[in-house]
Amino acid sequence: MKGPSRLEMRLMVSNRRAAARFARTFGAEGLREKRRKDSRADAASGKAPGRSSSNGQKDREEYRFAEDLEREARLAMARKTLGVAKGASVEQIGGAYREPAHTHHADKVASLDPEVREYSGKRMKEINVAYAELKREWNDRTTERTRTG
Repeated sequence: MKGPSRLEMRLMVSNRRAAARFARTFGAEGLREKRRKDSRADAASGKAPGRSSSNGQKDREEYRFAEDLEREARLAMARKTLGVAKGASVEQIGGAYREPAHTHHADKVASLDPEVREYSGKRMKEINVAYAELKREWNDRTTERTRTG
């Protein structure tokens, strides 16, 4: 798992709730990868994914809880990257995206030092991921309102 400071770390916890709490606090980039490994290990052992032999319902609830926390952590990191508040409109998100995207665009830094180009490339990827995540969340909320209303 890589934290916000890009420090690589490995997390070993006793349950998914503890993993989700940690991910919410320090970023959730590695949680999905851990979940995939767990499901592969469960499949290899013949165990149904997301279930324990003693209390399958509780494990499913913890799994959903972990997914919600992971999503919230991703959204929080995206909002921080673009500098927008929770509940920002699509116009605010777009404006917050355009400014750093304009600054770090490959065409703008093409004539600069390789270190600057490399940094701008990484920053541009972060900006694009954050924008896509926030836009997806905004579209999901809009679609849900359309279905229910």
